[in-house]
This record gives sequence, C-alpha cells and structure tokens, in this order.
Amino acid sequence: MKYLVFLINPYTLKYLREMSDPVVSRRTKLRYVQLGTTDMMVSECCGGTMMWGSFVESKQEAHAQLDALVEAGVNFIDTAELYPVAFNYGRTTEEWIGEWLNARTAAGTLDRSKFYISTKCNMAGAGGVDGPHGYERGVLEDSCRASIARLRCEYIDLYQLHWPSRDTPIFGCSSFFPDGEHRPMPFADHGEPAAFDEQVLAIKALLDAGLIRHWGLSNENSFGITMFCLACDRLGVPRPVACEVCAATDDDAPDPKPRCTGPAAPPLNFDLTEPALSQPSPGPLSTPAIVAE
Repeated sequence: MKYLVFLINPYTLKYLREMSDPVVSRRTKLRYVQLGTTDMMVSECCGGTMMWGSFVESKQEAHAQLDALVEAGVNFIDTAELYPVAFNYGRTTEEWIGEWLNARTAAGTLDRSKFYISTKCNMAGAGGVDGPHGYERGVLEDSCRASIARLRCEYIDLYQLHWPSRDTPIFGCSSFFPDGEHRPMPFADHGEPAAFDEQVLAIKALLDAGLIRHWGLSNENSFGITMFCLACDRLGVPRPVACEVCAATDDDAPDPKPRCTGPAAPPLNFDLTEPALSQPSPGPLSTPAIVAE
C-alpha cells in the first residue's frame, strides 16, 4: 500500500483549523484605524455617495443615509465633484452633503474636526472646471475651492486625482493602446517626469494654502504611484497617503493599501498598462517601485 504524505507548516495547519471553524464572530461596533501616515483615525467602513442624485433620487433619502452612517459609527465619507454617476453627472452629491453637514454642525450633533471628507477632481471637467483639462495648478485650485464651497467646509481632509492624466488605459481596458485608444476620457500628457512634477507642485499649492490636509490617487496603477512618490521625494512634497482603486494589472506590482511610503520594493519589470513597461525586461528597471504598505 502506498501512502501520500503532506508536509504542512504548523502555522498553515493552525490557519486551516481556524478556517474550518464554522463560528463567525461579529463585532458590535466599528473599528477605527489610522489612515496611512496621517493623523486621521477613520472608521474601517467608509461611506460611499456615488449614486446620490441619480439612483438615490431625493436629498432627504441621502441625508437619512448619512444620519444612519453616523449613528453606526462611520466618520469617513468619499465623494467627488463628478458625482452622481450613471446620469445627472456633477456637483449634486457634494451639494447635498454640504447641506447636511451645515445643518448637523450648526445643531451641534456633528463634530467636523472628527468627520473626514474625501473628494476628487476629474480631468473630464464633469462637475468641475468646464471642458477637458489636466491637473494644472489653476484648474486644481478652482476645482478644489468649488468643492469646498459645495461641501460647506473650510478644508478637505483627503483630496484625490480621480484618474491618471496621461495616455494610459482607465476603466476597463487592461492593455496599453497608444493615443487614447480604448480610453473613454481624453488624456493630457504622456507620463513624462515633468508632467508628474507639475501635478505634484499643484497639489503642494493646495496644501500650502490650507485647502486640503492630505492628498491621494484614484484609478491609478503601479507605474503612476511610483512616479508620483518619486516626484514628491524629489520636490519635498508629502507623498499621496491613499490610492482608491488600484488599476495595476501586472503580477509583480505591490498591493497599494492606504499608504504610499516605505523603502524601495523589488522593481516592477512588467506592466501591461504603460507603454514604457509594456514588454517584459530581462532585469530590474532603473527606477525602483515604491512599497505601498
């Protein structure tokens, strides 16, 4: 008789035993965690607002959802100048949040200093500066000030670039095609180092003016995260603290959790979404990736 023998690491065995336990524990309240390197202690559940003004048709329903979120312990919400989506694009969601925020802070039922708001600027101009644009300093400042006015808050806790400005695929396509092919929105640059520098300096102006406390990225890939972090280090600007939705498709890319920091990781040498990295290289790239811990 033959026997098949498996050698299992003790830690693996412990994990398998725990996974086989049918009992699932349930917390009675939300946990709060530090968002990256910031001083913000945010609820692990962030309130989404993307449909307020489209599928959520009434302002009263949106306000009721906000009240329910706060009652459950949520102190962190995400929105964008673009929202709502699907239809009625732009401005409405921020306006509804602003009316609610103004009423609750005036009534003393909400402490704004402990309620964290994330919003985003998009380069299609939906809800922001009219017409397609890049993330130039003037455009970014105008969009940021408009969001603050709609949200009725003096500053934004986390301000994000909604998607990359360069010629790279977004929202669906996982391979690079030149000149914006298969990209639903226009692009403003080709990912040159100078383009990253310009955007980082535009963010610095918002930080210096006190309009935002922290900044982040959205729908970005490993190449973009790396280039932004390197630009920040070179120019003396704080790094992005979060990436909402990572578009990295290569197997070697680090998984961006809410912090772009730390020492260099094993370099990326294959990224289908960038023209410079669209072919496997025999060795590491000259520019190392940044660990997103």
